[in-house]
Amino acid sequence: MKSKIHEIQNTTNNIMSKKIVLALVAVVSLIACKEDVNPDANVHITGDVKGLSQGKLYLQKIQDSTLVILDSITINGDSKFECHIKLESPEMLYLFLDRGQTNSIDNNLPFFAEPGNIKIETTLKHFFADAKITGSKNHDLWKKFDTINRKFVNQNLSLMAKRFKNDLKPNQKTINSIENEYQKLLKRKNAK
Repeated sequence: MKSKIHEIQNTTNNIMSKKIVLALVAVVSLIACKEDVNPDANVHITGDVKGLSQGKLYLQKIQDSTLVILDSITINGDSKFECHIKLESPEMLYLFLDRGQTNSIDNNLPFFAEPGNIKIETTLKHFFADAKITGSKNHDLWKKFDTINRKFVNQNLSLMAKRFKNDLKPNQKTINSIENEYQKLLKRKNAK
């Protein structure tokens, strides 16, 4: 009976030892994976998607008219993320939020990336609209350009609406006025 007990204790000890070794190997593997950062990386992107507790983010770029995944980031509990990549020059990248079953135009966040540290902060609810991107001078320039360009587009749309409205009841004075406004808009746009 005592030998049976010793045999069971030895078996239990062997199993426990194997479990401990496996647990240590798993921990070391996780640590090694966590520190698997591209040593050539010159772009360090950190961020926070407030409200995202579980999901996946993809860092993408356009290559030959197709979005190509540069990196994927799994969010599991902590909404903060980090990504390290190598870029030769400033480039437009896209942070894509995989919402699973639902797809929204609010899932893609374009930004100019360049060598250095870039920080992206946004929310799950308004992924695109709430985004604040810092650390990229080219992104700041692009945002300024986009703001100015949007004004020109809105003014052009307004003139087009006036043209269509005038087409219902043609008035030569209104046609001339719209044409003058349009020519001024073109001159302003080309001067910038």
